[in-house]
Amino acid sequence: MENRICRRSLAVYLALWAFFVAAFWLRLDACGLLYGLAAFYIVLPLAALGVCALCGRYGGPWRFALPFALAAGQVLLGMLTFSLSNTLSFGQWNLPELGHVPFTLVPALVGLAIGAALRAFSRRRGA
Repeated sequence: MENRICRRSLAVYLALWAFFVAAFWLRLDACGLLYGLAAFYIVLPLAALGVCALCGRYGGPWRFALPFALAAGQVLLGMLTFSLSNTLSFGQWNLPELGHVPFTLVPALVGLAIGAALRAFSRRRGA
């Protein structure tokens, strides 16, 4: 039961991540700036916080690697959207933008800490 909650929340995060990749290439948004703000700085970091909080509460020993995997996914999102578009348009390959890592890693680590605190609190109470 506990791992199922973590897997489902991770599946929702991955679906949201895939939606942002598809939204970029299908031009579902009218403004690239709004897309960048929503995807990289608001929605995915908040989703990472929630996923890591749930996995910190219910997940197994691999939960400590999850924030780093989500941060790597954020870099991959940037490469599959803006960097790839720039490469296809101008033929210029850019290095991965590692500046996006803290915007996902920090909320994910905070979520993991919240989940670990909830786990410790519930074990102490005997629930």
